[in-house]
Amino acid sequence: TIELSPGSKLAGIVTDPNGQPIQGADVAIFGLTHFLCRQYPAGLLQSLFFAVTDAEGLFDIDGLDPVVDSYQVLVDHPAYPAVSISLPPAPAGQTLYQDIVLKPGVVVFGQVTNSQGIPISGVTVGNTRSGAMWNNIEAETDEEGMYQLGIVEVGELVLWATHSQYAP
Repeated sequence: TIELSPGSKLAGIVTDPNGQPIQGADVAIFGLTHFLCRQYPAGLLQSLFFAVTDAEGLFDIDGLDPVVDSYQVLVDHPAYPAVSISLPPAPAGQTLYQDIVLKPGVVVFGQVTNSQGIPISGVTVGNTRSGAMWNNIEAETDEEGMYQLGIVEVGELVLWATHSQYAP
């Protein structure tokens, strides 16, 4: 006989800094048990532990493993920089309520040139403030060496550039 216990639940609201709800934010859970990660392909895991906020900014994800130490919650919306937070699970059959605030970001743009000032096309430019590079945003330079990175966090950035004919 195998007796199943109920999973835990994560619910909350995603807002901007003024407390206005954000509709259409993707909320995903990562850092699940080794067993789940071996049993399900990544796409299925995302569909099992994933929600999109409604018009009131509300989300609800059920069936989480209540015996892990913690899991990562990644919140993403096209108009805001992504946010990742670590949360402990709620006890079996219970709900952890967590409100998440998305802060405005900035667009980063510029030009990549060689040492003679000649623009270089086809350079991959990216940013990250995370050692694991989880929130990496990349763009490729055009014919004039211009690039534009989408919405990134305000603050100090670590930019990098790679091209097969140049050192990083």
